[in-house]
Amino acid sequence: MTLDPLFSSRCQAAWKTGIRYAKQAVSGSNSLGLAVLYFAAAFLYTKTTDSLSATIWTQLAAALLTAGLVAPASVRTFLRKADLALLAPSPYPMVSYLRSAFLYSLLLQLASMLLLAAIVNPLYVQTARSPQSILLLAVCLLVLKAWSVDLHWRHLRLKRDSLLLLLIRWVLVSLFLYGLWTSSYLYLGGSLLLMAILTIQAAAGSARYHLPWLELIERENRRIDLYYSVLNLFIDVPHKRKKVRGRAWAVYLFDRLTGAKRDAYLFLLVRHVIRTGETFAIYLRLSAVALVILAWAQSPVLMYALCLLSLAAAGKQVTQHIRTIIHPPAIRLLPISSGQRQKAAMRLCLAILGLLAAGLAVVILSKAAPVLHKLALIAICLIWSAILTLYFLRNQTASPTYHSLPKH
Repeated sequence: MTLDPLFSSRCQAAWKTGIRYAKQAVSGSNSLGLAVLYFAAAFLYTKTTDSLSATIWTQLAAALLTAGLVAPASVRTFLRKADLALLAPSPYPMVSYLRSAFLYSLLLQLASMLLLAAIVNPLYVQTARSPQSILLLAVCLLVLKAWSVDLHWRHLRLKRDSLLLLLIRWVLVSLFLYGLWTSSYLYLGGSLLLMAILTIQAAAGSARYHLPWLELIERENRRIDLYYSVLNLFIDVPHKRKKVRGRAWAVYLFDRLTGAKRDAYLFLLVRHVIRTGETFAIYLRLSAVALVILAWAQSPVLMYALCLLSLAAAGKQVTQHIRTIIHPPAIRLLPISSGQRQKAAMRLCLAILGLLAAGLAVVILSKAAPVLHKLALIAICLIWSAILTLYFLRNQTASPTYHSLPKH
């Protein structure tokens, strides 16, 4: 496939920028938490699929959920506001460019369907009435995604692409997948007929219209903003300003746990860590997933590994945030030593990890196991929290957070 030179150059530049940010995100403080969440989700998915059976409700739910990942479609155009000058007096110079954008987006989304087929296949085998090979599932997903992308592109030309049309695509894809799950030719034939009618209707109308350039440019800007918002969860992206959230309940809780109101720097540090950035939100999600999986876990090895990994992930995120906080000058110039700042950071980190360890302890005590084994695991969690705090905050006095006043 030969791409338009302008589109190809922009696509390569976007990939280089994305890869550079991805490397920074992988090496960032939240990557360990993301890995824990990934393996936790995989574990829950495996356990859930193994417990399902081929009933009408599981088949319908599987079709609806899979369709929710197939029906959405988009076309990455890399258009910019300056491109409007190329459209006068007609859009002809951009025909090759937009054709390349459509083919590139189509191939990228078809590749994602191959990955989706591998993920959905265990669910398909477990819940379908007469499951076929993964090849049939993959072909069906590829055809449905290609139809969704094509119809989305035609509706854009008609300026009709909306939530209602996405819902229509989702319903038709769900009907087709439900027919595949139940081996019903009625649902398969009916959905294919409706898809053909909708495509013919859109094709007949879209031929008379040009693409809405301003809408395409606005969509591209929103997509880039979304990418930066996702990246900002893992690394500091200069394009996005950090949001400040109230979280009064968490501030009140950690004020009590740390005694922050008796220490000016700790008082400010608690509010920075709890209110700014996404670190505390990721800590809450990580804690919730760890507690749910621990409640399901039966293997002692899995329980020990989960407790140690979840505490390590939370400790790395929190301490990385503490070390990289840049306070306003008035706070940085507080007349306190580096050791006092270090002590305040350790108290906060111990409180955060101790709270997670307490939640793990409640779940551990509720499980059917020898009391001595449960108490030993709880003791290990508490000791591990202290070790992690000392390890992650060891000799970290170089950042602006910990600078002491200059000596004269």
